[in-house]
Amino acid sequence: QATGVLSYFDIAKLDTDKFIIFYARSTSSSVVRYKIGTVSGTTITLTAEGTAFTSGSTVSSITACNVSTDKGFFAFTGSVDKAIAFTVSGTTPTFGTALTIDANVTGPKVSTLIGTDKVALAGGGNGYCQIFTMSGTTLTGGTAIQYSSTLTTPTAQEMSITSPATDVLVIGYEDKSNAATVSGTVPTFGTEIQDAGTNPASKSVVAKSSSVIWVTYDGGAKILTLSGNSLTDTSKEMAAFIPSSFQRSILLNLGTYIAAISAGTTANVSYLYVEGMSNNTLGIAQTTVSKGDTVSVLLRGVDTNQTGLTAGRIYSASNGVLV
Repeated sequence: QATGVLSYFDIAKLDTDKFIIFYARSTSSSVVRYKIGTVSGTTITLTAEGTAFTSGSTVSSITACNVSTDKGFFAFTGSVDKAIAFTVSGTTPTFGTALTIDANVTGPKVSTLIGTDKVALAGGGNGYCQIFTMSGTTLTGGTAIQYSSTLTTPTAQEMSITSPATDVLVIGYEDKSNAATVSGTVPTFGTEIQDAGTNPASKSVVAKSSSVIWVTYDGGAKILTLSGNSLTDTSKEMAAFIPSSFQRSILLNLGTYIAAISAGTTANVSYLYVEGMSNNTLGIAQTTVSKGDTVSVLLRGVDTNQTGLTAGRIYSASNGVLV
């Protein structure tokens, strides 16, 4: 547990049972700190706090993403915005030399892996995106290209990025989204489209497939189609998946399903919705339990803890029963 209030943070996967958290505290807010977590069953063990980088001023944005097993990328907004590649051995990270981000990539930032050792970084200040390549812990950045000239002042919650295929990316921001194809370190953006209500308080985009993008924002969710760098709004709302009463949602790709973690108007309450399942079903319980007890629930993958099912048959959940 870190002391003080976390001002900004992000998390990146390192392996199937390992992750890293980068954060800045309200105290000593110029320092980007980290902890590495390992997972055993449902138990999380965190390392002691470490320092990843010390900025010359208050850190006002942090983004991180996985590159490959035990390898990642993080960037932050500070007196001079920096990007850093890192590797991890066990629970010990090795950070490369910080690379100054293109001066056009300002404001809150989001990042995603778009190919082997290649990361896209988008900033919400001036609407620019920069592509980085990695060799070990050495970063090389391309020239930033503008994806939007209509941005106002998005927060980190109003920025999102996903990669539906190698060298393809989609950026969601405020009430719009845009897509790009990438050659080397040069992104070519299409025409941005409006896909949300005016000035939403949150925005999340995730690739359902190489040609289908799901978008959620406060008060709505919909489906876009993607061809090259061209996005099309299908006008298909997903109200049954994410009710409009929820104020903020984050989309997650679980591999087989898309999930949404949503926060409503009730304080300190969040909900998990999983595509293709009733809103009362999260997954398959792994043991028989009584009401009020805790239980491990399998959300994805192959469940081997059941009997009486026919191999190859498709089952669906109905009122808690597989039919």
